Amino acid sequence: MAFRIGDYVVYGEISNLRKNTTFGYLWLRGIQAPVMVQLLGDMGPQLRGRRLRFRPAGNPDDGPTARGLKFHPQQVGPTGTMLARMVKRPRNNAPSVGKSAEPVEFEWLPCLYLEWFSQNGRIVLELIDPELVVAEGPPIPSPEEETDDSGRPTPGPITFRPIPEGEVTIEEIDVESLPGPFEDTENEEAEVIDLFGSSEEDEEDSPLAAEMRNNTTGEVVEPEDLVSGKHQESDDLAGQTAEELIAEMELMDDLIDNEPGEFVGSILQPQRLPKPEEVDEAQAEALVKSLAMELATFGVALDVCEHFTMKQAYQYMITELIPEARVHPELRGTGWVQHFMTSESCEVCLRETEERAEREKQESGEDGEDNEPI
Repeated sequence: MAFRIGDYVVYGEISNLRKNTTFGYLWLRGIQAPVMVQLLGDMGPQLRGRRLRFRPAGNPDDGPTARGLKFHPQQVGPTGTMLARMVKRPRNNAPSVGKSAEPVEFEWLPCLYLEWFSQNGRIVLELIDPELVVAEGPPIPSPEEETDDSGRPTPGPITFRPIPEGEVTIEEIDVESLPGPFEDTENEEAEVIDLFGSSEEDEEDSPLAAEMRNNTTGEVVEPEDLVSGKHQESDDLAGQTAEELIAEMELMDDLIDNEPGEFVGSILQPQRLPKPEEVDEAQAEALVKSLAMELATFGVALDVCEHFTMKQAYQYMITELIPEARVHPELRGTGWVQHFMTSESCEVCLRETEERAEREKQESGEDGEDNEPI
């Protein structure tokens, strides 16, 4: 099962400019604040090293609103399958397959497919023939080999329709003012956006999805529970009463101030984890992402710096995060998000932090000749 969010997205930005981190924002119809997406892992080879801006085809005011159905506004967890491809669809106004004796005419359309695993389980954002621009990085290449259902290669390169230059997609968007992927957003109280999740089983299960399906806990909401409406600004994010929101904040404050929390290892499903020296890079990545997905259901995120390999990240989880770090499982399902970072154990990151602090100290004139006595 998957939460399919394509019908609710009116604009989005996603980037994988930094190894091991995929980061972006999604604007959902009917919701004023963007959803932050901060994921462990890279996008597929076609999209890696790029920043993409995209919006669905059609009128952004047409479609269901995201108000009233649950979706966490700060999505954390591992990446799944993320790629661009060509898909075959019946042409506009063509009769449905099986309803006419006339041959159905098909066309090939570009598709952006983004999958990840978060507090809401498996998320799929699939946009067919969207407007898309590569805001940073090289153009998107075609797959080396892409075939249709009959095994024939798909025609031509992947070419998306560009967003018209100078056109304002969302009013008063100032992406530069929004937090970056490693700015201090952890442990902040966040309101929960409600969103519809598809009840149909995804016909294109990725290997990672199949491997992790038993851990997916996303609740599926039926279509009749949707609330229709136009694209509008709203602060009705959670459908919570004031009393419920206050109670959630009081619980957070009480746990943070008075409770030490539980060890991470105590909240994970019992399993035998291999020693770091027993796995290769690909196996380590699968293990790290599997554990990260389970932690995401508790609002716990692992941020892996660009200097770490997945084997190093797995060793960090086995030797430091799982046996030593503490979390509050009582906050599962709330707006709480807690980050753990490998940069705190990375010699390169620590050295860069010290060098940056020293430069800032010199530039500010501290302990320097320009410092006048008080």
